[in-house]
Amino acid sequence: MKRLRLALAVLTLSACTFAIAQDYPTRTVKLVVPYAPGGGTDIVARVVAQKLTDAWGKQVIVENRAGGNGFIGSEYAMKQPADGYTFLVSIASTHATAQYLFPKLPYDPFKDFLPVTQLALSPVVVLVNPSQPWKSMRDIVEAAKAQPVHYGSFGHGSTAHMYGELINLNSGTKLVHVGYKGSAPALVDLMGGQIPVAFLDIAATKAQIVAGKVRAVAVTGARRSQALPDVPTFLESGFQGFEVVGWFGCFAPVGTPRPIIAKAAAEMTRIVRMPEVAAKLIELGTDPAGGTPEEFLANWKATSDALGDIIKRARITVD
Repeated sequence: MKRLRLALAVLTLSACTFAIAQDYPTRTVKLVVPYAPGGGTDIVARVVAQKLTDAWGKQVIVENRAGGNGFIGSEYAMKQPADGYTFLVSIASTHATAQYLFPKLPYDPFKDFLPVTQLALSPVVVLVNPSQPWKSMRDIVEAAKAQPVHYGSFGHGSTAHMYGELINLNSGTKLVHVGYKGSAPALVDLMGGQIPVAFLDIAATKAQIVAGKVRAVAVTGARRSQALPDVPTFLESGFQGFEVVGWFGCFAPVGTPRPIIAKAAAEMTRIVRMPEVAAKLIELGTDPAGGTPEEFLANWKATSDALGDIIKRARITVD
């Protein structure tokens, strides 16, 4: 009888949870972005939020909680009720690499959050000042073996920084990192000739690439970026280990009902793969993604493991 009552209780709970998911949402849903308005994460979140509002008939809003390297907004989202009405839209920096760089995070990425879906991929592009003779990644590596070559990135401890260090580890180069507070100032110095090479995000640099003000020689990722289809990957250029790329992902506070997460993941996946939304994301310099929570979790862990290994091997620290 005890087993029967337990089984009935489980079935009743499952039925109730399913019913909640069927009716969901019944009120406003919030997408927390741990960065300032106008940035890549914010733009991606707002594109998705508008389409979710249309699909669900309930308002989906973006709430910016910027500061502290994205940790303030992440901690805030973690502490919200796990009822499916608060999600976090963030990037690999807060959820795949932060635990290796910051020993006292106010949250545990893998214990305090559940994966919903990957919204878009964000490859890093290697750029060269046009005055330099280098036309390929191989040219840069050969030059950096002979003498130090400075390269800029959009931040110390960023994925872009790590890719430069990975080249040093694997090729014996003398690439010297120059960390900037964002892609914009690094791009200005690259175009001005203060640095000869930069590892930056496509979104911030595509216009200058198209205009010929900087030369793109390689992108990270397992395949070419849809935003820069003429630029070869590292793998095509003869370098392995650069298949992992940054991403924009959606997370839920741990404890959020799985049926609600599955419903949100399915709807967000449909949205980012809509032709007009996909075109917008590509225009922004990202590649549309989507997928199940399980697929996102596998990629999330792979990203964390791969970049964490680079951080440890290169002994990257954040002061």
